[in-house]
Amino acid sequence: MSDFAPIAIVGRSCLLPGAPTPQDLFDATLAGRSLLAPTPRDRWRGVDPAALAASDRPGLRVASATGGNVDDSALNLTGLSSPIPDVERLDPLVRWVAHCAQQALPAGAARERTGLIVGNLSYPSTMNTAFVESVWTGGDVDPRNRFSSGLPVHLVAGALDLDGPAFALDAACASSLYAIKLACDALHDGDADVMLAGGVNGADDLFLHLGFTSLRALSPSGRSRPFHAEADGLVPSAGAALVALKRLADAERDGDRILGVIRGVGLSNDGRQSGILAPAASGQTAAMRAALAQAGLNPADVDYVDCHATGTVLGDATELDSLRDAYGDAPLKLGALKGNLGHTITVSGAASLVNVLSAMEAGALPPSLCDTQTPALADTPFTLITEPTPWEGTVKTAAVSNFGFGGNNAHLIVQNYVPAEHRAPAIAPTPPAGDIVICGLGAVTGDTADVDQFRRRALGPEAEPAALEEVRLELAGLGFPPSELKGSLAQQTTVLGAAAQALRGIGSERESTGVVIGMGCDAMIGRQRLRVLHADDDAWLEANAAAAPQLTADGVVGTMPNIPANRVHAQRDFRGFGFTVSSEELSAITALQIAARALRSGELDTVVAGAVDLCREAAHERAADAVAGDPTLPHGDAAVVFVLKRRADAEAAGEPILAVLDTDSRPDTTSAAFATGRFGRTHAASAAVEIAAQVMALGSRVRVEPSGAQPAPGENSAHISVSALGGRTGGIGVRVDVDAPAPLARGPVPISQRYAAAGRAELLDALQRGVPGGDGPVRCALVADNEVTLDTLRRGAADQLARGAAPAGPGIVFADAPISGEIGFAFTGAAAAYPGAGRDLLLAWPEVAEALAQRFPGGADLVPELFGDGITELDAYAQLTGCAVVCQTQAEFSRTVLGLRPTAAIGLSSGETNSLMAFGVWRDLRPMLAEITESGMYGRQITGDCRIAGEAWGVGSTPTEWECWRIGAPREQIDAVLAAEPRAYMTIVQAPDDCVIGGDPQACKRVIEALGNPPSMYLGLDMVIHCEAMTPFTDVWHRIHSR
Repeated sequence: MSDFAPIAIVGRSCLLPGAPTPQDLFDATLAGRSLLAPTPRDRWRGVDPAALAASDRPGLRVASATGGNVDDSALNLTGLSSPIPDVERLDPLVRWVAHCAQQALPAGAARERTGLIVGNLSYPSTMNTAFVESVWTGGDVDPRNRFSSGLPVHLVAGALDLDGPAFALDAACASSLYAIKLACDALHDGDADVMLAGGVNGADDLFLHLGFTSLRALSPSGRSRPFHAEADGLVPSAGAALVALKRLADAERDGDRILGVIRGVGLSNDGRQSGILAPAASGQTAAMRAALAQAGLNPADVDYVDCHATGTVLGDATELDSLRDAYGDAPLKLGALKGNLGHTITVSGAASLVNVLSAMEAGALPPSLCDTQTPALADTPFTLITEPTPWEGTVKTAAVSNFGFGGNNAHLIVQNYVPAEHRAPAIAPTPPAGDIVICGLGAVTGDTADVDQFRRRALGPEAEPAALEEVRLELAGLGFPPSELKGSLAQQTTVLGAAAQALRGIGSERESTGVVIGMGCDAMIGRQRLRVLHADDDAWLEANAAAAPQLTADGVVGTMPNIPANRVHAQRDFRGFGFTVSSEELSAITALQIAARALRSGELDTVVAGAVDLCREAAHERAADAVAGDPTLPHGDAAVVFVLKRRADAEAAGEPILAVLDTDSRPDTTSAAFATGRFGRTHAASAAVEIAAQVMALGSRVRVEPSGAQPAPGENSAHISVSALGGRTGGIGVRVDVDAPAPLARGPVPISQRYAAAGRAELLDALQRGVPGGDGPVRCALVADNEVTLDTLRRGAADQLARGAAPAGPGIVFADAPISGEIGFAFTGAAAAYPGAGRDLLLAWPEVAEALAQRFPGGADLVPELFGDGITELDAYAQLTGCAVVCQTQAEFSRTVLGLRPTAAIGLSSGETNSLMAFGVWRDLRPMLAEITESGMYGRQITGDCRIAGEAWGVGSTPTEWECWRIGAPREQIDAVLAAEPRAYMTIVQAPDDCVIGGDPQACKRVIEALGNPPSMYLGLDMVIHCEAMTPFTDVWHRIHSR
């Protein structure tokens, strides 16, 4: 029985060399025609293919100048719902995908809940390279071409009004089958009703020939000969191919023409079994067995396999070994489309599937172009089809294999459509319930080398981001020769570094761990053609040796766009599926969604997911400034990696849970983004940087403003929304549930030492020897910003003590005996509050704020009124609530952190209320404040309009002027002067010569003048309180304050 709900193929299309339609492709293969040709002289834009093929200079030669070239002159894009702006200025691959998408969609198909997933080789495309060159040499090239990885999919999805999942991925040669697998997932999960999936390869053809030559993989003969005795390498081709998919039951219900039924798609990775470039039979076999298990089929049920066979000796031989391991003695018939078409790389699986569907429909298997078979075939039970062969039987079952550089393996099983009564039952798997959690996090940015530095930067004030200058990797467990990594883009090495941080202390099973990394084409690769153009200019080559390095085998691997994920696979020997995804600014969110889905479905148990982009590069900066975002914002470099697991698994392993991931988050509001102000615009990595920063903020219960972190007790969730190039939008949520929020200091954290002894002599000895600790009544504590200053304080305290003096001075506290007597807590009045009061205390001890938020429901809502960049003064009500926040914080801190046990509570004005709340006599702070608001006490009666004073003075409930002043004069003198002023009152006596008066402003002014203008200060908190003028409000006041 199958655990893969069958998926119907209801449409197909292709645009390939010599084959603009599926029928053309099938006709060519059935006739045994090669679709390869010498590279046209103008194909490499100013570089003569023949001359390069005749060169013998390493990095500046190609083994042959043959390939598969697409003729797109007759494309018709009139089926698009809306035109792609200036599409003629964009790379041809955009038009290829658009053409194939509109051709594959069944006539009349609804565009709602339809998605598009495309395997796209994220090497620079032809026009991407042209744009990069134009930055250095001049020229008018559309800057959108810089974004050749994810943007083409976004543009096509927008032009067709597709609102389902839409992104690109790179699993090297297995990309199109990976895309089809993810499209099936989207249908299984109900995320879409129709999916378009397949691949496109519009990578710069010159670079592909140079790269495969450096790898010694390009055929010197210029012939693609899979399973041939004289096979000598592959021949690259361009093109595109897509299929349209629906749930089989939906296709049957809707009366669709069903071209075939996908029964399973197995994915795997080689890990480190054979290295980055060498294929591993066991990895390939794992993918084949997974597909058979999903389909519920036995090896003997499969008739035909369209092999990956590229015409490389090692690759073809390994594939035969894999087939033998997976299929045993099953008498498979084998085919190899690459013999006709060459290697379309990211398109190859989709092209094979399109052709297999044609073969099923025609009832004929096309021949492979192989007149002399490799001897390895003779030792197998398999038959390579070399003549057109009838394909008989009611049920026709075929498989398509793709195996990519870096270890990406895929095996798809497809059948012709048969009525339901002849089809084996299938049961869709039920995803297990439970949270998906982040249990590891790593980050490398321009000026942060690890996650601790990242946290300080993220929660600190905004600052200019720095460019990444170096990447440091631990040599132990590196898994690659350092010399090999020197040829790698920082895209790869930064992910290795971030992944190492994230995986530290996290357990994983190699067979069930995968890697998904968001990224985009690195603009540095696009400089290679400039190197070829200057092949005869030794001075240029020397000057640009670092900017446009000579291509070596290590250098080619170091630029492969799927390798940021596969290096982690190889280093850790992870065997679960992995690849890179490209959705421009949505790349990280897409990677995390794919990872979470794999965990929920049980396909993987651990996923390393994140994103990387190095944006401090001239071509990228120019393009991004032209088409995306605010050009005044600086660019940044970043790699951020998360380790995801199911909550139950993480808890069972005793691993930390940093956050809960909500990939389906659809809140009404979006959390304010703040990471860009610290790390710059990091494009494909931007969402990962923001998610990591939000996790840090939530973990410390803060919100982050331009000046840095501000307390936000009780705030434990955030939603990150992203708008990407091409008009796509998306979002993801995170929630941090922690018992102990992480403390945070806005500046250097002081360090301290405590010395204690039975007497002064013993304490002096301890100070002189620098041995802190001890016990006894004589004590000395030292506090400083650093170790050097602390040691200076220690020596100074010892010198004072040696002279018989009690140590004293900044940073030194000394006592000969414990403090005796009782402790009382004094609670100040509201006038003591000021913007930012208590902020550093709440940041350093966030658990105090959490405790208060739990004790006073809704109390956390008061905090934003006190802390924030725009708060420069407090109105009367904010004074009241701000003082409540500070008083409750200080009381909670003093009792729970310092362990103080007061015997008395003393309150001044509203401090009386705060004392009752602090000690639990009253517990309803928020309801009390609501009553105060409803009564009009603040803003209308005793503050603001001060209408109650008007009532007291007999002028009615009208706005009345009132001021409060602090006066430094004896109370008796003030009382005497007030006796002559009926509209001025003594309100507070803070000390015998420190008093507060309130009343009519002119009356207060006369009082101060009558006293001889003693020191006085306008308090700014104009409040009718503690005097006869408040009498009309007495009953309301008593009612609110009787609880």
